[in-house]
Amino acid sequence: MSELITGITPQEDFPRVDLSEENAELLELMLANLELVNSGHEMGEGVSWMFRVGHPAVVVGLGRIYDKPELLEAIDHGVKSMRRRHLL
Repeated sequence: MSELITGITPQEDFPRVDLSEENAELLELMLANLELVNSGHEMGEGVSWMFRVGHPAVVVGLGRIYDKPELLEAIDHGVKSMRRRHLL
C-alpha cells in the first residue's frame, strides 16, 4: 500500500493501453474518498481560469509569430494534456 503515499504509477502509454490493475484499484479507492475528490475539484477550478484565458492567448500570439500549423497543434496538444493531468 505504499502507492497511497506515492500516488499512481505513471503510465506513459495511457490511454492507448488500459490502466494497470494497481492503478485502477488505487484510482477507485481515491474516487471513493469524497474529501479527496472535492479537494481535487477545488484545486482544478482554482487554476482553470489560467488555462481558459492563457491558452487561447498563447495560441493566437504564436499564430501571428509562427506560421507553422504543426507547431501550434503541438503546443495546443501539450497545454491540453497538462490541463487533463492536473485535473486528475
